[in-house]
Amino acid sequence: MPQITTCSTLGFCHFSIDIAARQIAKMGFKRIEIAHMGTRCRHYSLGEEDPHRIAELFSELDLTPVATNYSTGWIDDGGRVESLGIPAHARILEPRIQRLLRELSIIGVSLLTIPVGRRTESADRTLQVKEAARVVSRLGDFAADLRIRLALEVPHCWDLHNTLERVEQIFGLMTSPNVGALLDSSHWTLLAYDLEEWRRIVGDRLWHVHLRDAGAQAAADFNLSVPVPQELEKTAGRGECNFSALGAWLDSHGYDGEVSIEFEYRDPEMALSDIQAEYDLGIDFLSRNGWAVPSSVAAQRQVPEHCSHRIELWFPDSNTRSVAELLNSQAPRTCEAIWSALAVPLERLALHGTTSGETIGFYNFTRLEQAGELPLENHKVRTLPGDLLYFYQPAGRLAGMAGVPASWVHPSGEVHEMLLSYGEADLTRAVIAGWRGCNFGRIVENLEGFVGVCRAMRVNGAQKIVIRRLT
Repeated sequence: MPQITTCSTLGFCHFSIDIAARQIAKMGFKRIEIAHMGTRCRHYSLGEEDPHRIAELFSELDLTPVATNYSTGWIDDGGRVESLGIPAHARILEPRIQRLLRELSIIGVSLLTIPVGRRTESADRTLQVKEAARVVSRLGDFAADLRIRLALEVPHCWDLHNTLERVEQIFGLMTSPNVGALLDSSHWTLLAYDLEEWRRIVGDRLWHVHLRDAGAQAAADFNLSVPVPQELEKTAGRGECNFSALGAWLDSHGYDGEVSIEFEYRDPEMALSDIQAEYDLGIDFLSRNGWAVPSSVAAQRQVPEHCSHRIELWFPDSNTRSVAELLNSQAPRTCEAIWSALAVPLERLALHGTTSGETIGFYNFTRLEQAGELPLENHKVRTLPGDLLYFYQPAGRLAGMAGVPASWVHPSGEVHEMLLSYGEADLTRAVIAGWRGCNFGRIVENLEGFVGVCRAMRVNGAQKIVIRRLT
């Protein structure tokens, strides 16, 4: 299972590094990545911050600084200085990056990621790449003396290395063994490059991973002369990144390095509470898609690091199988009852929801013994993709049930409903009507396949589903 290790300060870009660090520590993280992105995120400005003070801040908060993602471009006499491939720029930037490396060594940072230069299609692009490779190689050797590794985020939509071909070009020219690669899930999603080809080019120099979501791949086909909005700053679960596939790929190659959550919220009016809500949503989404969170974060969020009970959801018509974990620590009595009920595999006809949103379900789950005595556990009104909920209603409690076909409910008249969410759903209307649901499980494998089958039900109608125990 891929492991999230670190949190970047970028999500708190409109707040000071002190506030960002305290929020990250409050979430339970023990490792921190410093972000500095020019004017939009100033968490370590050269000449404005004291590295000794930052080291003391992290020590106070029990945070280990493991990386810095630094945009080295700046404004000089009204002009933008940003490319290591332009000699006039490099003469300014190289000593600044050397100074940054010296200060990061005081803080205790062990990896620095820098850009190479703004993407260009100009005639001298190849010359810029060659010059940038020479500068980066010198910086890599300089960083090695300080016991800091240097990394490039590749490919990057807006950098000189915006395609795999161009990544191979610049990596082939660099001579320092102390320069590696950072893989960003949002750029992978937007550029839709092949991970195995990426590994062929980079080899064993994958030193860091960033997790954030991105929008449509079509947006990657942009023309530099016509600005196109890029959807690179989405919370995990709000875009199109296949985090399950990325995690499985990293696992298949034995990656055990740093993985940072690098969400980003540029709205200066966004409150800390709203940012924290996005982190909660994103971390929850990642955990249900196979990513392990640090035990200290799990303890703060009351998210189990692992779950002892797993069930399979199988749609025979399409032979689509997904796996869900029961949330034993959050809904212990309900999970125990459901696990017992699934001693015999269950086959039902799943219907698409009519008023609740992107959900499917059925009203005749196996009758749970003493269902009426179960406490309301882990109650949820707004669901996320992959949530599994259980609802119970005794016979005769709710009006309107007379119109429900008898085959849809238990012969006793009781309702034992199973609701499976494949998108964001609002159950407020159901709650007002008297329904109370327990979120007892979440899909952790093949959420994408599950979503695909459920969406197709809007056109194709009801589908048979088989639910059985795994472990």
